[in-house]
Amino acid sequence: MLFNADTARHIRGGEITLSLRKWQRPQALVGGVYYLRPDGAVEVTSMPETRLGDLPEDDLRLAGYLDRTGVASTLAAGEDDAVWMVRFDFHANLTRPVPGRGMVDDGELETLGRKLARKNENSSHGPWTQVVRYWIG
Repeated sequence: MLFNADTARHIRGGEITLSLRKWQRPQALVGGVYYLRPDGAVEVTSMPETRLGDLPEDDLRLAGYLDRTGVASTLAAGEDDAVWMVRFDFHANLTRPVPGRGMVDDGELETLGRKLARKNENSSHGPWTQVVRYWIG
């Protein structure tokens, strides 16, 4: 699951714990972990499907909306359209795993950051590793 920078900031701050999605079929898994840039992750705890018109007001606010009109506009959905209520927990200390190695610890991330900074300093093309890191995620 992808989140824009503003939404990710509110997820990290604990204000958003629910994402509303208009999918033909589920695009996330209950128990799935989805990483935020630059740090942290959300773990999906439930994902019921409902009609937009049946969403409780409290859930609208948990998703970062003031009212149903904002949701309808963002999702291009009507009152009778189905939406997925993706509930999640935020985990600040989760970092993206390295395949075959398990989780990367803070020390390894710092070492990698120093190595990449040296590559940038020695490059005739400028800070290219920042662009590559962005696209890797």
